[in-house]
Amino acid sequence: MAMVEDLVRSIKERSERIGRKISPEIIDAFLKVPRHLFTPRVYEEGENGEVIEHILDYNNPDPEILKKIYSDMPLAIIVKGKEVISTSSQPFVMAFMLEDAKIKKGMKVLEIGTGSGYNAAIIAQIVGEPQKVITIEIKQEVAELARENLKRAGFEKVKVITGDGGAGYPEEAPYDSILATCSCPEIPWMDQLAPKGTIAFPLITRGIETLVSLQEENGILKGSLTLFVRFLRFEGVYSAPEHFAREIRALQRLVEKGEKRKEIMQELEEILLQGDENEKEKREKAIKRAGFEFFLAITEPEALVYESGIKGHERGYALWHKDKDLSKSGIVVLFPDEIVLWGNKEIEKKISRRFEEWKNLGEPGLRDYEIAFYPNETIAPLSKNQWSVPRRRGTTIFSLKK
Repeated sequence: MAMVEDLVRSIKERSERIGRKISPEIIDAFLKVPRHLFTPRVYEEGENGEVIEHILDYNNPDPEILKKIYSDMPLAIIVKGKEVISTSSQPFVMAFMLEDAKIKKGMKVLEIGTGSGYNAAIIAQIVGEPQKVITIEIKQEVAELARENLKRAGFEKVKVITGDGGAGYPEEAPYDSILATCSCPEIPWMDQLAPKGTIAFPLITRGIETLVSLQEENGILKGSLTLFVRFLRFEGVYSAPEHFAREIRALQRLVEKGEKRKEIMQELEEILLQGDENEKEKREKAIKRAGFEFFLAITEPEALVYESGIKGHERGYALWHKDKDLSKSGIVVLFPDEIVLWGNKEIEKKISRRFEEWKNLGEPGLRDYEIAFYPNETIAPLSKNQWSVPRRRGTTIFSLKK
């Protein structure tokens, strides 16, 4: 099918543009596993914000629906009202994660977050033995859809478990590779990983999601960060609301009462949009701004992603200081084109100091860091150009590459 080949070409071209090569085994799996068999329904937002449902007739598939399915984009596959319940991830990001997970023929693999089942089928194609692929889905409705899709595509031997992915699946452990397809604030599967095994997933740190690849090394996980992403939230016992974006109406009212801070906007003008940039300049500023926001995420415990329904202020990165003494409380939000402060001006100075520190370090971007995870029972050492982020099951250490 020409559309499958076009999709694979898009994956390869996007990967090459950012200096990453996808292995032939992964490319071959995308060519052999048809995406449309996992998307009997897809949804999109109409011009007026309404939800449009497309139902695929497998006896006579509509070419326009197939075109949407084989675009290199995430797809909403279950929607209730206006809430997206489940998605099929963007194939380009899937390929990145599969590369990070170091999946090879004959391996046993655990997937957290089944979704449509498409990713599990790709994994089964690579592994060569579908019964060695175990995938866990917390929502019964989604798990049932995945089972139907996998059977339709000839991968019924993949084991779909309905349950909390945070608990993993110890009955089949250890696993050579574990990957999750939802944004995870915790890393609770280390005890189910084989020695030298790999865990790949979107790690969320104070609102910012990054693909990470971690390998077991003498009781510690060490690895790299590869890509900024956005996934549906991890649900279950190991979800941690403090790491996710906040849309708090009381906070929105304070931000809208806040003042635009011209002095600090001049300090940070190289990462803020001025309104006269061309597309290339906008992309360059967005990349720089993402690098600085990630630095804030790993250095400032009060950092968070701020969200609102207010036009122009839909999303920003913030430092929010809460104090019993209201006069000491405050929030400063870094939007793409401005900085807004409400309350304590000392919070603004933190942004300024961190920006200067980031500049002095050479403006590091995501791939300039390494990551290590130390479980609670181990000691997490910290030295120069390293920053720790505590989590329930241990501590993540982010280090600048030497």
